[in-house]
Amino acid sequence: MLDLMLGNGTSSFSCGEVYSWYRPWRTHHFDLRQSPPPLWEKLGAFPENVFHVNAANALCVEFIIDSSKNETWLVDSQRWARRNNMGVHNIILWKKPINHAHSFWKRGGDLQHWKKHYTRYYLRLMGTGINFASVNLEDLNRDPAGKLKQICDYIKMPYRAGQERFWEGEYDHLFGSLGTRKQVEVGEGEFRQVQTYEPAFDAVSRAVEQMVESNAILRRVVDWLDSIELAPSCSRPIEKPVGPIRYYPLWYYGYKGRIIARRWLPRSLWVKDQANGQ
Repeated sequence: MLDLMLGNGTSSFSCGEVYSWYRPWRTHHFDLRQSPPPLWEKLGAFPENVFHVNAANALCVEFIIDSSKNETWLVDSQRWARRNNMGVHNIILWKKPINHAHSFWKRGGDLQHWKKHYTRYYLRLMGTGINFASVNLEDLNRDPAGKLKQICDYIKMPYRAGQERFWEGEYDHLFGSLGTRKQVEVGEGEFRQVQTYEPAFDAVSRAVEQMVESNAILRRVVDWLDSIELAPSCSRPIEKPVGPIRYYPLWYYGYKGRIIARRWLPRSLWVKDQANGQ
């Protein structure tokens, strides 16, 4: 959602989760590559390490909004940005633990699953040494115009009145939330001002609250996200990417090893199916 709000500006392009174009791992990723939209026949031909700078030049825009969430892509893209002399901002749109757990619960996941996913992802981000600013999803939903303007001020992007109504824009972005894509397709949308839960979730909700209070690692993650929250008065110059990383964590090599292995293994062994669209 935030990527489309930013991509709805006057000098920006939201490419969506471009990571999955270059490093596909689900059936619909491959399907789109086989029959790409006209724009992506051009943009998708750029090598991944110069995609962002070449896309900006080809489209004559100042901002390329990349909503890829993969940790290795994040680390790699910082290195590419440094090589290509691009400024970069890394903004985390995050959910509070209770909301993240609710998302897993609706899909049939268990408490341990959501906690492992939540803490592992953010601990990895914390360990990269990359500069981040965070924006809480609830805050964005409560005041989309005010929060988006604050983010635009932070990254030095001109804010256009009504830019937060992302469903009014036209995009050629890849993948992302199916619900968000449907709002764009029909040209109508709304922001959920107040998060509500089903009565059946009450017991789970209490367990999650207790877990946040008692689990030191989970508490550490939440405290970190709170500490880097984009404050109303926060305005920083465009930051260059983090300096050369002298070593990479083991999880980075694990991911890259799987990417290399996929080039040689039969696709049927590792490609995952997913029902949503491109």
